[in-house]
Amino acid sequence: MSQLAPVRPDPDVRRARIAVGALFFTNGALFANLIPRYPQIKAHLGMTNAEYGLCVAAFPAGALIAGTAAGMLIRRFGSPTVAALGTVLVGIGVVLAGLAPATVVFALALFLAGSMDAITDVAQNAHGLRVQRRYGRSIINSFHAIWSIGAVTGGLMAAGAIGLGIPREAHLTIAAVLLAAVALLARGFCLPGPDAEPVETRSEQPIRTAAIGLPTVLTVGALVLIAIAGTTVEDAGNSWATLYLSDSLGAAAAVAALGYIALVGAQFVGRIFGDRLVDAFGQRTIARAGGVVGPPEWAWPWRSRPFRARFWASPPPGSASRPWCPPPCTRPTNFPASSPGPG
Repeated sequence: MSQLAPVRPDPDVRRARIAVGALFFTNGALFANLIPRYPQIKAHLGMTNAEYGLCVAAFPAGALIAGTAAGMLIRRFGSPTVAALGTVLVGIGVVLAGLAPATVVFALALFLAGSMDAITDVAQNAHGLRVQRRYGRSIINSFHAIWSIGAVTGGLMAAGAIGLGIPREAHLTIAAVLLAAVALLARGFCLPGPDAEPVETRSEQPIRTAAIGLPTVLTVGALVLIAIAGTTVEDAGNSWATLYLSDSLGAAAAVAALGYIALVGAQFVGRIFGDRLVDAFGQRTIARAGGVVGPPEWAWPWRSRPFRARFWASPPPGSASRPWCPPPCTRPTNFPASSPGPG
C-alpha cells in the first residue's frame, strides 16, 4: 500500500471536509426517514411480501442503472453540485414514496430515489477522496461514519414521528426540505475547481495508456464481489428489519424502527475505527479481515429466536461489513486508466 505524505491541511480544505461530512450526513439521514415507514406503506397499499420485495428492489435497480452516469455528470458539473442537487432529488423520491397512492407509484418513487442516491453517493465520495488527497492521510472512513450518524439520526426522527403520531406525509416533507437545505448550503464550502488532479510529467512525450489486461479485470471483479457482499448485508437490514420486527414479532411501529437504527449504529462503530485500521494495516488486510468476519456474524441474528436476541444481534453484521466497504470505492480511483468519479 502506498503511503500518503502527511501534510497540514489549509483552512479551505478543513472547511471542505466539514462540507463533505454534511453531504454524507444528509445522504444517510434522508432515506433513513423513510425506511421505518415501510410497514405502514406496505399495509396502506395492501402489498404482499412478494410485491413489497419487488418494490424495494426498485431502489437498487435505479442505483445500478443510473450510477453509470455519475462520472459524466461529475466531469460536466463538478462533484459538489452533483452531490447537492442529487440530495434534493433523493428527497423528492422519498416524499413521493411516502405519498404513493398505488404500488406502482411506490416502486417508481423508490427507483427515482435509488437513481439519485447512487449519483449522489459517487459524487460525495469523489469529493471526499479529493479532500483526502489534500489531507495526505486516510479520512474516507470518517465520512462513512458520518453517513452512519446521519442514518441513525434519520431513523430516530422517523421513530419519534411515528411515536408522536405525525402523518408520514408531513414528516417526510419536513425532513426532505431540511436535509436538502443543509446539502445546498454545504455545496458552497466544498473545494472549487475541477475534480481532476493535475498530472505532472517529467517529459513532454505523450503519455501512453496501458491496455486493460486480465489482472485489472480480475481485480475489478473481486472489488465488485466485495461491494455486493457488503451491500447485501446492509440491504437486508434496511428492507426487512423493521417489517420483520413489526409483522412477525409484533413490535410497535416506533419500537420496530430500532432494528434498523441498531444496524446503522453498528456501522458507525465499524467506520469510526476504519481510517486508523487502514493506515495501520492497509486496505487489503482490512478487506480480507472483513470478508472473513462478516458472514458468520451476518448469520448470527437469524439463529436467535426471541425478540430481544434478534434486536441486539442486529448490530454485528453492520460493524463487520462497514470497515471494508470503502476500499472497493477507493481502489478503482487509483487505477491509471480511471477518470474522476468513475462510479
